[in-house]
Amino acid sequence: VDGNSEALSRIIPIAGTSRKTFTLGGWFYKTKVGSGSDCRIFQWDNGTLNADRGMILIDNTVPDAIKLLIEDASDVATMIWTSTQVLRDIGWYHWVLTINTVPATPIFKFFLNNEEITAWTKSTDTIAQNDVFAISDSGSRHAWGADPELNQGYFDGYMAECFYLDGQVVTDATDFVDVSADGLYVTPKSNAAMKALTFGDEGFYLDNTTNAETDASGNGNNFTNTNTVTTTDLMS
Repeated sequence: VDGNSEALSRIIPIAGTSRKTFTLGGWFYKTKVGSGSDCRIFQWDNGTLNADRGMILIDNTVPDAIKLLIEDASDVATMIWTSTQVLRDIGWYHWVLTINTVPATPIFKFFLNNEEITAWTKSTDTIAQNDVFAISDSGSRHAWGADPELNQGYFDGYMAECFYLDGQVVTDATDFVDVSADGLYVTPKSNAAMKALTFGDEGFYLDNTTNAETDASGNGNNFTNTNTVTTTDLMS
């Protein structure tokens, strides 16, 4: 709840598997349409406010658009993209961001409900081969539902099945979702299938079975729960 300043946060204790290759994703349930709020889904930084950071958010300058803002580990903005597509419906959305800067042409893709978004307004687009990011640096910070300082960008909605694959890139979102034969329905993979993924050293999987903050990947990369993020069965 944005008014309660609720979020999950974590400080990376040691350097992770890769600073060049990673995949993030999960589900969010948007409760407002047309709001101008800065709703941050996930954000990382290098431990310093507004430095070497990346964020996935629902934009406040173009309401209901997806915005990606990513800086490399030299504190230089490499991606500032705002989707042409906007979110018109209240409900669940599945998202995946996958990045690999090892190839000569880096891989940078964002999927929403198993479809890659390809129409963006790109105010900055300079990602280059072997760019590195602070997402897996020792001392870097991760936050779900707010900025890592936990003082702005609170997300007003629900999240589920959130994950980070440290050192892994995917070709599409089907590693995480099942799609019906007619393509109309996207549903989560089973808990067992998600746990079988390769998470890398600092990766995690928040399956929300025990509580909101406990990592189910086997890595023990748990989060700190600020102002009581709770679990809710929306189907009951």
